[in-house]
Amino acid sequence: MAVWSDTFLKLENRFEMSCGVGQFCWSDDVKGGLDEFDKAVSTEAIEAFNEMKLKKTHKWIIYKLSDDKKQVIIEKTSDKDDYEDFRSNLNNNAPRYAIYDMEYKMEDSGIRQKIIFIAWSSDEAKVMEKMLYSSSKEAVRKALNGIGAEVQANDQDDLEKESIIDRLKKGKA
Repeated sequence: MAVWSDTFLKLENRFEMSCGVGQFCWSDDVKGGLDEFDKAVSTEAIEAFNEMKLKKTHKWIIYKLSDDKKQVIIEKTSDKDDYEDFRSNLNNNAPRYAIYDMEYKMEDSGIRQKIIFIAWSSDEAKVMEKMLYSSSKEAVRKALNGIGAEVQANDQDDLEKESIIDRLKKGKA
């Protein structure tokens, strides 16, 4: 099992300051380091996503890093179609990964449904936590096979339901 904090430190040590003043670039040898995150998504987290996708058992799932930073685990799930309840469960002080089974109406082709991956990283969260969540996002996404769209949200405005639906309709999510 990969250890999040050790893996993050390995990745952090590979930072280079060669892009210019105040800008960070990843060195080429980082590619292999991110593979270690693939093992860090808990079995329960993957199973809950698959049940949501195939059996429609959940409307939304919020994931977080475990206290020891070793795995992505489930923080909360719900089967209620209440977007505001979902949104209120995303804390401004802590990054999270979230999955929402979004249903929306297209004017010319009826009702559509997409499972969206939300990378929530509020501007108010601690920098080190935001870096950890950001650097592991792609590996978490890969572990959750079948995501229809992705949204990066950094403030409550980014989480507005109508804003997300507009992006889905335009193919920008």
